[in-house]
Amino acid sequence: MRTTIDLPVDIYRKAKAEAALRGVKLRDMVVTSLSRELNRADSVLAQAGSVRVDEFMASLDELSGQVGESPASPLGRLMKQRNAPEGGQPQL
Repeated sequence: MRTTIDLPVDIYRKAKAEAALRGVKLRDMVVTSLSRELNRADSVLAQAGSVRVDEFMASLDELSGQVGESPASPLGRLMKQRNAPEGGQPQL
Protein backbone atom coordinates (compact mmCIF):
# COMPACT_ATOMS: atom_id res chain seq x y z
CA MET A 1 0.00 0.00 0.00
CA ARG A 2 1.22 3.46 -0.78
CA THR A 3 0.89 6.45 1.56
CA THR A 4 2.39 9.89 2.02
CA ILE A 5 3.88 11.08 5.28
CA ASP A 6 5.06 14.63 5.87
CA LEU A 7 8.29 14.61 7.88
CA PRO A 8 10.27 17.49 9.29
CA VAL A 9 13.29 18.07 7.04
CA ASP A 10 15.83 17.33 9.77
CA ILE A 11 14.23 13.96 10.61
CA TYR A 12 14.00 13.03 6.92
CA ARG A 13 17.67 13.85 6.36
CA LYS A 14 18.80 11.89 9.44
CA ALA A 15 16.66 8.90 8.46
CA LYS A 16 17.84 8.98 4.85
CA ALA A 17 21.49 9.17 5.97
CA GLU A 18 21.01 6.34 8.48
CA ALA A 19 19.38 4.15 5.84
CA ALA A 20 22.30 4.82 3.51
CA LEU A 21 24.81 3.91 6.24
CA ARG A 22 22.91 0.65 6.84
CA GLY A 23 22.75 -0.04 3.12
CA VAL A 24 18.96 -0.25 3.05
CA LYS A 25 16.20 1.77 1.45
CA LEU A 26 14.51 4.41 3.58
CA ARG A 27 11.19 2.63 2.95
CA ASP A 28 12.55 -0.63 4.40
CA MET A 29 13.93 1.14 7.45
CA VAL A 30 10.59 2.86 8.08
CA VAL A 31 8.64 -0.40 7.71
CA THR A 32 11.02 -2.23 10.07
CA SER A 33 10.90 0.56 12.64
CA LEU A 34 7.13 0.87 12.51
CA SER A 35 6.67 -2.90 12.78
CA ARG A 36 9.02 -3.02 15.76
CA GLU A 37 7.14 -0.19 17.48
CA LEU A 38 3.74 -1.80 16.88
CA ASN A 39 4.99 -5.15 18.22
CA ARG A 40 6.42 -3.38 21.27
CA ALA A 41 3.14 -1.58 21.85
CA ASP A 42 1.25 -4.88 21.55
CA SER A 43 3.59 -6.42 24.11
CA VAL A 44 3.20 -3.52 26.55
CA LEU A 45 -0.59 -3.67 26.26
CA ALA A 46 -0.62 -7.43 26.80
CA GLN A 47 1.53 -7.07 29.92
CA ALA A 48 -0.80 -4.38 31.24
CA GLY A 49 -3.78 -6.69 30.78
CA SER A 50 -5.34 -4.44 28.16
CA VAL A 51 -7.55 -5.76 25.41
CA ARG A 52 -5.53 -6.70 22.35
CA VAL A 53 -6.61 -5.63 18.89
CA ASP A 54 -7.42 -9.18 17.80
CA GLU A 55 -9.58 -9.71 20.90
CA PHE A 56 -11.40 -6.47 20.17
CA MET A 57 -11.97 -7.50 16.56
CA ALA A 58 -13.28 -10.90 17.73
CA SER A 59 -15.76 -9.02 19.93
CA LEU A 60 -16.89 -7.06 16.87
CA ASP A 61 -17.37 -10.37 15.06
CA GLU A 62 -19.58 -11.63 17.88
CA LEU A 63 -21.63 -8.44 17.92
CA SER A 64 -22.07 -8.48 14.15
CA GLY A 65 -22.90 -12.19 14.08
CA GLN A 66 -20.07 -12.90 11.66
CA VAL A 67 -17.69 -15.80 12.06
CA GLY A 68 -14.03 -14.90 12.70
CA GLU A 69 -12.90 -17.19 9.90
CA SER A 70 -14.91 -15.22 7.35
CA PRO A 71 -12.73 -12.83 5.31
CA ALA A 72 -15.62 -10.34 5.50
CA SER A 73 -15.53 -10.18 9.29
CA PRO A 74 -13.34 -7.63 11.11
CA LEU A 75 -11.23 -10.37 12.71
CA GLY A 76 -10.99 -12.24 9.41
CA ARG A 77 -9.59 -9.12 7.72
CA LEU A 78 -7.12 -8.57 10.58
CA MET A 79 -5.92 -12.17 10.45
CA LYS A 80 -5.51 -11.99 6.66
CA GLN A 81 -3.30 -8.91 7.12
CA ARG A 82 -1.27 -10.55 9.89
CA ASN A 83 -0.72 -13.69 7.81
CA ALA A 84 0.52 -11.75 4.79
CA PRO A 85 4.16 -12.34 3.90
CA GLU A 86 6.48 -9.61 5.22
CA GLY A 87 6.30 -6.64 2.87
CA GLY A 88 3.79 -8.41 0.66
CA GLN A 89 0.11 -8.52 0.02
CA PRO A 90 -2.18 -10.75 2.09
CA GLN A 91 -2.67 -14.19 0.61
CA LEU A 92 -6.20 -14.80 -0.61
